[in-house]
Amino acid sequence: MSKFQTMRRIALEEGLQSLGTRSWIALGKWYRQGEPWQINKSSYVRIDGCRIGLDNPIALGFRDLLATGQFEWPERKAIRKYLNPALPVVELGGCIGVVACVTNQLLNNPKQHVVVEANPDVAPILEANRDRNRAQFSVLRAAVGYDSDFVEFHVDDDNLLASSSELKRGRKVRVPAVRLRDILTNNGFKRFTLVCDIEGTEVEMVQNDSAVLASMAELIVIEVHAKLRGENKINDMLRELQHIGFEISFQVKDTYVLKNRNIPQTAEMQ
Repeated sequence: MSKFQTMRRIALEEGLQSLGTRSWIALGKWYRQGEPWQINKSSYVRIDGCRIGLDNPIALGFRDLLATGQFEWPERKAIRKYLNPALPVVELGGCIGVVACVTNQLLNNPKQHVVVEANPDVAPILEANRDRNRAQFSVLRAAVGYDSDFVEFHVDDDNLLASSSELKRGRKVRVPAVRLRDILTNNGFKRFTLVCDIEGTEVEMVQNDSAVLASMAELIVIEVHAKLRGENKINDMLRELQHIGFEISFQVKDTYVLKNRNIPQTAEMQ
């Protein structure tokens, strides 16, 4: 069926308003892929000034989310609004690097940015997107964990965004464990921003590293995962963060921004 026939069918069956909406979305996808002036589009999508590759089969699974600009947009919105560019960033759960690349271009010292990614299939894409954008964050191939030196990570090949140490299905891989406090010590960070999307393990991270969060994290941008951990555990975690000094400044869907009341905001944030 030709594009004209498809448009005619939508107009007849769904109405002109639906046709207009679909056409606008399709135009946005075309505009974001490659450069606006290209007829034969390059194999990447432009998001917030960054170029995210589509040349890996895994990335192609996210193509619609990337091309519509919806991929991790609450985190991107929060970071553009609240990030202090003077502070180092620790990012737990880098995925394919959209948030990491957007964040890195905003930092005064882009080398003071550590991104942790546990999925061995996704980490090479994260690194490729870093290099594509000339970003300077370092990638730590590990999973947040506190009970042993290694974490049993479950890779969901049907939904890589849901891969997690909390998942009880999918392909099992063994990856090194890392603790937030060790990342800070190893990099000499005294104050930092935490960006966190680790598919449910945020609960253990807050439980085990609450002291360093209270004393060193000026800002937390975190996606919570009630479907994996349950509403009660997530609510308990948010209450614990508030108890140790954080206040919620922003929320979109499952993404929260929390500011630390115990640490005076630096000049860039005032």
